[in-house]
Amino acid sequence: LLPVLHLPNLLIAHLNHSLLVNTTPLQPMFDDGRVNRSCCSMIHMSDIFRMAVLYRYGGWYSDMDTITVAKTDHLENVVASSGDFVANGNLMFNAKNGFLHKLMIQAEKKFTSVGWNSLGPVLLTETLLDFCHVGRNTGRPLIAHHRTCWNVTVLNYPSFYPIKANQRALLFDNHPDLHWKREFKHSYSVHFFGQITSGRGWSTGNYTAYDYLGKRFCPATYSVQNNMDLWL
Repeated sequence: LLPVLHLPNLLIAHLNHSLLVNTTPLQPMFDDGRVNRSCCSMIHMSDIFRMAVLYRYGGWYSDMDTITVAKTDHLENVVASSGDFVANGNLMFNAKNGFLHKLMIQAEKKFTSVGWNSLGPVLLTETLLDFCHVGRNTGRPLIAHHRTCWNVTVLNYPSFYPIKANQRALLFDNHPDLHWKREFKHSYSVHFFGQITSGRGWSTGNYTAYDYLGKRFCPATYSVQNNMDLWL
């Protein structure tokens, strides 16, 4: 991790979680000890804090194992499908968005300290279905702009997850540049699913998706050998 810390334009901040979650619907899970009993504290904390930060301040949360490939400053209150579920690896919201408040309420109700993915895509997807009244035989598609649901837009998977999680092995195939250019032509960002792809022992300098994108969009990070294994 040390080489990454020397990269330019990198800010690492201490997070006061007590102040962050205070007065939010997430507070009870800290008060009753469920967060302290978490089976997977790093993952759960990340899921919790991204909701709280976005609700308080607004902005774009993006996982560290992603590469942004197109401008996104025109997007507002956006999430995206990653295949079977709406993923929480990229979240764009205005501060105090009502859907985020509902999502935090549902997170607090359902969090039991077990299951690494208990606050992730399944929770986000179910909250969208239940509170935006889409899918599940409603006649209203999930992938759409939902004006009456706090103006949330659910984009289809090519926007942020052009290679789906269950297709992640394709990220490490070697292909010419034209292949990857076509693969990502409708994308704002590309997710590399570091939690389940790290530790492969691969190196840069090949013709994978990361070789194609890294050299073009994040050359400083790409120059750090094996940096895609630094998600921890």
